Amino acid sequence: MIKFKFMKIIFMSLLILSLFSCMTMQTINIKPENIETLFPQLNQLSESEVGESLIHKETGEMYQAIKLIELIKCKAQSYSKPVELKPGEIFLHTKQTKLFDIYSQEGSIWGIVINRKNHVAELASDIYLVGKYSLLGKVIDSSIYINILQPLPKSNYLKQEFIYNGKIGTGLKFTYREFASDMARPSFTQDLQYDLSEGNIVGFKGLRIEIIKAQNTKIEYKILSFFRK
Repeated sequence: MIKFKFMKIIFMSLLILSLFSCMTMQTINIKPENIETLFPQLNQLSESEVGESLIHKETGEMYQAIKLIELIKCKAQSYSKPVELKPGEIFLHTKQTKLFDIYSQEGSIWGIVINRKNHVAELASDIYLVGKYSLLGKVIDSSIYINILQPLPKSNYLKQEFIYNGKIGTGLKFTYREFASDMARPSFTQDLQYDLSEGNIVGFKGLRIEIIKAQNTKIEYKILSFFRK
């Protein structure tokens, strides 16, 4: 009898230890990625219309993220008001478990959890509490959100674009646009004009573009070098 009680105590202790381990080791924090995206490739014949960017360069710390393109609305237990997540809201991939990728918003108890095996997305609550987030039974169709890269606020993130604004005679008009996520550094825009009679290579801040053909509605070009770092 004593032996049976002793074995029962050992079994219960192991069970409690196992449950505690599962709860405390359940989530892993995800760090942002240091990413650089460049478009188009060097020396590649490309075409853009008026108002479109000829070149897009983006560098800095970014999270994989989800951006809603439709309203999500559902009822949740223990909450008097229905849950509403609006189009344009962004959820960062900040945590993961063995089974789920967890997308969250700073300062909010709501998030989106995606099953890593079947890729089913569901609405979740209390996802900041390790081992205590709960699924609300609201499956989120993949057609109502898109996957994006979201820059980390107050990081060294920088986005640069060079936009074609049309042709007047032999003159070509462009806009350079720069955006940094560092709040101490404001966004910057500058309008530029070049004369094709002086040559078909235009440039700005290390960027060099060979103009192949320019029209009122579109431009054909090659990128010879990107913006300086």
